[in-house]
Amino acid sequence: VVDTHTWDQNLRIDERDLIVSNPKNLNEVSIAIGTALDNLKSNYFVAFDSISGLLLYNSPQKVISFLRNIIVRINSENGVGIFTLVKDAHDKYTETAISLIFPNIIELRRIYEGNETKRFMRIIKASEYLRNEIGEIKIVQDDVIIPKDFDGFIRRQLNLSP
Repeated sequence: VVDTHTWDQNLRIDERDLIVSNPKNLNEVSIAIGTALDNLKSNYFVAFDSISGLLLYNSPQKVISFLRNIIVRINSENGVGIFTLVKDAHDKYTETAISLIFPNIIELRRIYEGNETKRFMRIIKASEYLRNEIGEIKIVQDDVIIPKDFDGFIRRQLNLSP
């Protein structure tokens, strides 16, 4: 865990946790992420939550440069990652600029119908052809069910077996 939101340097859930005291300093964030990746070696999975958090403190240009460096490193070490962005929290120009550095973009959406919540996955951008671009996600006890073609696509992108 690399945490840029906890302000107490002494708080640790695990001894491997890295707390960055100043999220405005992307060099400090980059060093912490580099340290975490050094411990993983190669063939790893990174979940980066969230790009929106960095955009609170930094310009889109700085965040894009920062992300590009991380993505290059992840790719060079045969790692994979998922990066999140809060949709509509930023202007369209920022969202578009950031989207250009990623080969795949998936949007998750909830629709409330009375007492029921429906969840959907939409492929915004994909590095391979997909027959469908929208599919319903169902959350059931102890599982999440997504359309089979989406599941296969995600597994291929994350280098996971079917």
